[in-house]
Amino acid sequence: MTYQYPMIRISTFGKFVVERLSTVPGQETASPQYTRVEDEEWGGRNHGRNLLKLLVCSDCRRAPRDVLLEMLWPDAEKRHADRYLNSAAWVLRRVLRTPGGSSLLSTLRPGNDLTIYELADQEQLWVDADAFLDLLAEAEQAEREGHDPLPWLEKAQELAHGEFLVEDLYHAWADQLRQSVNAARHRCLHWLADLYEQRGLSGRAETLLYTALKKDPADEDVLYRLMRVLASQGRAREALACYERTKRVLLNEQQVQPLARTRELAEQIRNEPVVVEHRTISTATSTDYTVIIFRIINRWCTHSFFVHAGDPNGDRGGRLCNVVRCEDSLS
Repeated sequence: MTYQYPMIRISTFGKFVVERLSTVPGQETASPQYTRVEDEEWGGRNHGRNLLKLLVCSDCRRAPRDVLLEMLWPDAEKRHADRYLNSAAWVLRRVLRTPGGSSLLSTLRPGNDLTIYELADQEQLWVDADAFLDLLAEAEQAEREGHDPLPWLEKAQELAHGEFLVEDLYHAWADQLRQSVNAARHRCLHWLADLYEQRGLSGRAETLLYTALKKDPADEDVLYRLMRVLASQGRAREALACYERTKRVLLNEQQVQPLARTRELAEQIRNEPVVVEHRTISTATSTDYTVIIFRIINRWCTHSFFVHAGDPNGDRGGRLCNVVRCEDSLS
């Protein structure tokens, strides 16, 4: 069965939010309207909310009862844990109930005293983290087919604002999806910044990288790209200021020096002459962009990333975008 709009939307980036479809597009509204599920509906405890989060983080959005008991209440007595899970499932079914009276939480009993709890798929129960991974997969497919991946990357980057399940940073059941999402977010950021730089959209690349470096001042991959973008515009002083700030953070917080390639780029910017050249490129839409290209004399800046492949056996393994080795020569 095909659903025109998801019945439930879940936000995992930043504050965890669950919303229900309240109004479909019609004469009065051009887009579907959603209403937030308020705290009162979850009851006095977070058992139902935590059950939902754990299932969202599980492969295929499903988990056996005994796994849920162990992950959510490892220190509770069996009889207490059973009661907590029954209560959590009851609350969650009510929260995820559709106008037709069914629930987007299913209980499966395949036999041998096995009970499995399962959430509906993305078409009915939309999760922003899964949508983000899907958009990145679309970008990779577009590139393989010779199409422009930029629109997909921009949509993905716009979607992934805030830390994934920030309220559950120390819960082991969120680690697997968190690692996949964080790796994909870095891939998206670096790929998008590189495309902006290659197309002469230095302003967009600069804004993207400055924002990322502000969130994580120790991220050398972001620093390296930002230094390169700033230097290409003849802004060596700003590039070196960014380098010194990150260097201090690394020394103070991790007691390490910047990587060799970052130090080498800083030395190139500091010591070698930069030739700035302007040229105009006509795009398919006849829009002229001024492209600033810098040449560092007799030097090549090469940077690489290691491939990280998702687990092909997991639900999200095939969708996790792999980092490919890239060598950008600036000439």
